[in-house]
Order: sequence, then structure tokens, then C-alpha cells
Amino acid sequence: MFIDLGVISKKDVEELGVEVGNFIVVDREPEILHDKYVVGKSLDDKIGGFILLTVLKEIKEKNIKLPFDLYVVNTVQEEVGLRGAAMITETIKPDVAICFDMCFDTSTPLIDKQKYGTLKIGDGIVFNQGSDVHHGLLNLMKSVAKKNEIKFQLDIHRAGGTNTYSYYISNGGVVSGTIAFPLRYMHTPNEMVAIEDIESTIKFYILLLQEIEEKHNFKLF
Repeated sequence: MFIDLGVISKKDVEELGVEVGNFIVVDREPEILHDKYVVGKSLDDKIGGFILLTVLKEIKEKNIKLPFDLYVVNTVQEEVGLRGAAMITETIKPDVAICFDMCFDTSTPLIDKQKYGTLKIGDGIVFNQGSDVHHGLLNLMKSVAKKNEIKFQLDIHRAGGTNTYSYYISNGGVVSGTIAFPLRYMHTPNEMVAIEDIESTIKFYILLLQEIEEKHNFKLF
């Protein structure tokens, strides 16, 4: 990638204060498209932070009592080794970890749906299945969604993964699960998500938290 600074010499570049190792970001303001979508940079995973803060706000405003301590964490450096999640799980030592992340919308052109499945923005939240997902928690998530008529889709971890893995293998094993919803054009300045999916995820999170009991039994049998 070439970035034109509008100068002609190395000295001019240095006078601008530009050095080897400087970070470059895209200057782009978010926008609402057709009253249905949010478009902007780094929605993966700023949207997750927004959702968690809104969940906390509603729990407080509605005076919802939970029979357990609730920790809400925004972690960093997932893309380079799940480092933030690995650090915080050793501090909190959770019994249950419900993680949020984005997943790929596969409804755009040139994506092989036979390989990557069918996931579309606006079609509901996504429950991930994989080696780092506890099926007792996953079954509870499906049950809560069905009972409250919340649309959901299913996806499978193929490669890579999310922060869920750091929680799952920590402290002798943690009951972990992943909630997500589809995002178009991931890792570009024009990521796109559906407002409907944001709203349904917030609603689902609060309902799910209220279904988890003190010392909840997540055993399958």
C-alpha cells in the first residue's frame, strides 16, 4: 500500500513527524444506511462493546436481579493470539463465559456457500458451534431464543476462532459459548451490520442472563 503524503523528499516526510512504525488508520465516520444498516470502520468489534454497555444499562434501569456476579469485559489483541481474553480470564476466573464476536455474511457475491454456509445480515443472531463451545450452554441459548421467538442462525468454527477459546481452556475448563451476528465486508473501512440484529442481540443477552441460575447445571445428561 502506498500512502501519498503530498511531499517529495525523505526530509519532508521526517518534518511531518512520520517515522518507521507509525500506525495508519482510515479516517471514516460511521453512517446509517436506509434506516436499516450501520456502515463504518472497526464495527468488528466496536459493536460488541456497544451491545455489552447497553445490556448493562438496561439491567440497571429495569432493576434486573441476577443470582451471580456479572463481569463485562472488552478485550484486545484477539487477532494476534487472543491475548486480552487470556489475561482477563486468569484474573476473573469465571464459571461461565458468554462471548460476543462478529461472523461473516456469506450472502455477498463470490462467496462459496457450500464451503462457508449461509449467513445473512438481518436474518438473526448466530450461535457458533465448535470445539470451544459447551453444548449445555448452547442448548440453553437455543431454548431461550425459541421460547422468545428470537431469530437465530447456526455457524461452525472452521479455522481461527474467537476469544471463546481462551476462556474455554482456562482455569481447568470454563463453560463457554459464542453469540455473534453477520457482518459484511469484514476488516475493511466499510463494515456493515443490520440494526435489527443489534437490537435482537441486546434483547437476547438480557433474557439469557436471567435464565442462568446460581450454580447452574449445564450437564448434558
